Amino acid sequence: MIGFEKGRIEMRVPPWLVFAVSFAATLWLWHTTHHDNEEICRTRFQNRASLITARIKEAVEEQEKILRGGVGLFAAGTKVTRAAWHRYAGALGLENWRPGAQGLGFAQRVFSADLTSHVRSIQAEGFAS
Repeated sequence: MIGFEKGRIEMRVPPWLVFAVSFAATLWLWHTTHHDNEEICRTRFQNRASLITARIKEAVEEQEKILRGGVGLFAAGTKVTRAAWHRYAGALGLENWRPGAQGLGFAQRVFSADLTSHVRSIQAEGFAS
């Protein structure tokens, strides 16, 4: 409604219209902000997931290299002794480039017929039975 009062034009807007326009603007701003925030969160999550995936892949590839080196040692054709394995594991220097690695070992397969001689050879190296 338009009213005239002492030479000036005055607009009178019904309060329900002000409320409706304000409420609609608030809803639109909330929706836009909410959507943008979800997109930002989604992007952050994807970036972090990609980074974690890359780190896991890198760690697995490093472990694969270590294991392939061990396979090469066994494939060299000579019998791998405890001393040879110890030299190999020491030469890797795992403590320098794989912090947290607690060791690298192999288990020798011993048949029951060879158990007594195996135990004697281990004891001869200074290990208790």
